[in-house]
Amino acid sequence: MSETMIIETKGKWQLFEVMANINLEIGKTYNIKIDGNCEFAVSADKPTDGLKTNEITYTKHETQNLWIKTGG
Repeated sequence: MSETMIIETKGKWQLFEVMANINLEIGKTYNIKIDGNCEFAVSADKPTDGLKTNEITYTKHETQNLWIKTGG
C-alpha cells in the first residue's frame, strides 16, 4: 500500500479494511508498513490477541480478515 493514513482504534480490535476505508482483493498480497504502535491479527472472528509489528505481509482470503488494534 502506498498511501499514508492515520488509524486509531482506542484499544479495540477493528477490521483493517473498515478502518482504512479500502477493499482488499481476495488472493492479492499486501505489504503494510506501520509508523507507530499497533497489533495485527488474521482471523475470521474478532481476535483476542495479535502480533505487535511495524510491518505485515497479508494475503486476503475469503474466510479470514485482517484486524488491527491501536492504543489501549
